[in-house]
Formats: sequence, structure tokens, C-alpha cells
Amino acid sequence: MSRAEPSPASVWRSRLVEMNTAVRRLFERTYGDDAELAAHKRRLLIAMIERTMSLWGNVPVVAARAPGRVNLMGRHIDHQGGSGNMIAIDRDILMLVSPREDSWIHVENLDSGTWDSDRFKLEEIRNWPSDTEWLQGINSAKHREKLKSYCKHWSVYLKAVLARIQTAFPQVFLPGLNVLASGDIPIAGGLSSSSALVVAFTEALTRLLRLPVESSEFAVMCGEAEWYVGTRGGAGDHAAMKLAKKDRVVHIGFHPLRRLSHFPFPSDYRLAVCHSGILAKKRENVREIFNHRVACYHAAREWFKLEHPALAGRIEHLRDINSSHLGLGKAALFEAMKKIPLSVTRAQILARIREPLTLSLVESGGDAAAYPLRAVMLFGLAECERSRRTPELLRRGEFALFGRWMNISHNGDRVTGRGPNDYSDRQLDGLKERDLAEIAGGYSCSDPNIDRMVDIAIRQPGVLGAQLSGAGLGGCMMALVRGDGVQDLITALENEYYRPGGFEPVTLICRPVAGSESLPI
Repeated sequence: MSRAEPSPASVWRSRLVEMNTAVRRLFERTYGDDAELAAHKRRLLIAMIERTMSLWGNVPVVAARAPGRVNLMGRHIDHQGGSGNMIAIDRDILMLVSPREDSWIHVENLDSGTWDSDRFKLEEIRNWPSDTEWLQGINSAKHREKLKSYCKHWSVYLKAVLARIQTAFPQVFLPGLNVLASGDIPIAGGLSSSSALVVAFTEALTRLLRLPVESSEFAVMCGEAEWYVGTRGGAGDHAAMKLAKKDRVVHIGFHPLRRLSHFPFPSDYRLAVCHSGILAKKRENVREIFNHRVACYHAAREWFKLEHPALAGRIEHLRDINSSHLGLGKAALFEAMKKIPLSVTRAQILARIREPLTLSLVESGGDAAAYPLRAVMLFGLAECERSRRTPELLRRGEFALFGRWMNISHNGDRVTGRGPNDYSDRQLDGLKERDLAEIAGGYSCSDPNIDRMVDIAIRQPGVLGAQLSGAGLGGCMMALVRGDGVQDLITALENEYYRPGGFEPVTLICRPVAGSESLPI
């Protein structure tokens, strides 16, 4: 398969400096009519081209961008077959990639003072297991040992993409590469900067190598590539970046991955994304906590199937445990959930469940003493319901109810300010007549600082709802706020959170932009 011919760096620079028709149309199609934002992106790209030329000369270049993303509703459920309501935001990872004549990958960042350079040989990537053995390869003891050194550098995400592409397209010969990255997505903030790095590099490589990858396959491949670094999440972030549309909320379904619909973002409201100052780094025990919650989902699903064998054949994903799919009344479904234990030990899971993915997740979930299956399962089922119904809710203009659902969803992630709620049999009896979307469950992946920010936000009169953004354990919270209430929210957070805590205020007022692409200029 032949490679596409990229344009010389000097040609890119000339087009950007001249702001030719193609460049102007690209910025308008991607970001809308925000001239200040377009000028910022243009300056950043010119700086990247000039750095590329200073490092490697007037080399042929492919450019790509991938935006950060925000999931308005549908957290933690993409890998369970749920859905998400996504927007891409106007913060990006930008990447310039040029082929080399040797087998080295040279990795640089425009912000070299923060991000170290790296270089490695493609021999580290080649000869990986076949496509069907991807999970086996990344679960191997040999790979886990390599990760101990790999995860010290951000280039591990590029290695992940190279390895996944090589297994998916074994007939393609990977060339050596020069890679320059930059961007303005807050790092470790729950806006998926690492996934954007994966998506941008995949965009550049599929363009450079002319790989025939359609959008849904692209997102799944990116999601699986990120397993290389040790996480076991889904493809929700990558799908949001790839399938996003300017000025729209995109409703995305998973297993199989597809864009179900899209609808206008409410024009009278703004989405404020506010950084807590606590970094959500997916390493060490943070990654283990993330994998532990996913393991709880899978263990709860398999436990439910073992307890209800007559229903097991109709359950493939956690989302399938619902009244309409199983043909159960709401009361009967809650009665069936009583068979799911409140909490089990790792040993109890390993002794009873034989499903390979569940066992793999338990092995990667650290040394957790307990797996709270029932609370985690309830969060997942309720979040699937909230996310499924969100498009119609927003189309009808029921923004106040949507804000309430945001608050309930965050309550399921809280680690502070929760009342005593273990979802005992008695408590389940009290929930039988409740709308599933109104139940919080207990996923517990927030952070005390995020909880404080949410509490401050929801006290402001212009805020409809607020919740954690991203996978949790730090990062950002987001709030849906009327346009005239934005400044009141910013002021309240500065006075009650940022200044007392000694944090630098970081608030992004986001608007939906277009999805990822290789840049056609």
C-alpha cells in the first residue's frame, strides 16, 4: 500500500502565512466565525512548522488535529454498551508528522520545556502479535514489564498507535517518522488530552499510509490502542473526537460503535469546564482504581447471568440488564438485582466467574480488598438510562430536568457528602417505583475537590447542573449555565474555591467544534 505524498514544510508555512482560501475555510468549518480563536490556531501551526524546519529541514509533512471532548451525559458506560452525548471543544492536540529514511521515531513537543523529546526504533513495535491476539499481547508479562519504563514518557501513546496499526495492517511497512506535537488541552484534566494525542497521531498515520479506515473502525482502533498503556476503557473519547460536529451534540452508541443522532447545543446556555487543580494522572494506583471499577461492572454482569440463567442468553453487555430488553417489570428487575452481592472479594470473583475479560480486569485492578458490585452496577444502569433519554430531553427544551440529571449523575460519583447508601435489599425495595434515571448508584470516582466545586456551582442561580468531567480522580468539573450566569459562576469559584485553595483559576467556556481530521491545506 503506497504512502500519500505530504507537502513540504515550506509550502505549509506559506499557505498559513498567506491565510489562503483553504486555510480560511478550514478554520471556519472547524471553529466557526471566531476570528480570535482562528488566529491563535494559525500562530500555533506556524510555530510548529518553523520548529519542524529547524529540527529536520524542509521535510514533507502531514498535519492532523484532534479536539478535547466533553461528555454531557453518559460517563463510565461506553465500554458497557451504553451511549454518550458528546461535544468536541475548541482546545486541540496538533501534530506534524514526516517520514524518515531510517527506522527511528523522533518525538518532539513544541513546549520542550515541559515535555521531553524522545526517540526509539521501530523494532520495539514490529513483530507484535496478530490482530486477533492484541489483548493477549498487551496482557502479557513481557509487555507489563516494558510499561514500567514506557510510561515515564508521553511517547508511550505514540507507541500504542504504532503497535495497534501494525497488528491491524500487518501488510503495511511502517516507516521511520519525525513527530512534532503541541496543543492547548489542559493535561490530566478529564478532557482526554491523552486520547487526543492518540487520535491525532492515528489521523496523521492513516493519511500518510493511506489506510482504509472508516470512522467507527477508526475510533475502536484508537480505543484499543490505548489499552497498550495499561487502561481498559472503551472508545467513547475517541469516538467523540472523530464523530463530533460543529455546534451540535452527538449521541453515540457503543457495541457496535455508531453515531445515533445529533442535535443542536442549546444556544442560550454555555458549558463551563473548570479545572480543579488536581491532576487526574492515569498511572500507579489511579489506573488500578479505574480498572477496578470496570472490573466491578463485568463481575456484576456475569454474576447476574449466573443467578438468572433463564435471562443470561439475552445479556451481552451491562446495558442489556433493563426492563424492556429482558421483559421484566421494574419491580421484578429490582428484585432480580438483590441477587447481586453488595460487595465481594477478589477471591470470590476468581472462584465463581470464568469469563476471560472479567478475569483479566480483576488481575489489572490492583489489590483492592472489596468489589462493591451492586452500587457500581446501579450507577451503570442508571447512567445508561439517563444517556439514552438525553437527546429527546434536550430536543424538548427540558433543560432544568437535564440539569437535575447532571447533579444525580455526579452524586453517583461523589466521594464526599454522600449519605449512608449501600443499596441494601431494603433500600432496593424503596426504589422499585422510582424512575431509573433518578437513581445515583455508587461509582465513586470523583475527588473531594471536584465535589466542592460542584457544590459551589449548583448554588449559583444561573447553573442548571454540574458534574465530574471525564474518568475522574481529579481533573475538571463541568456546569451547564445560562449565558448571563457565566461570570457569576466564575466569580463564585474564584472566591470560594480557587483563591482559598491556592489554585490557579482555569475555566473554559466551551462551544462544540468539528471532529478530528488530517488538515487539508
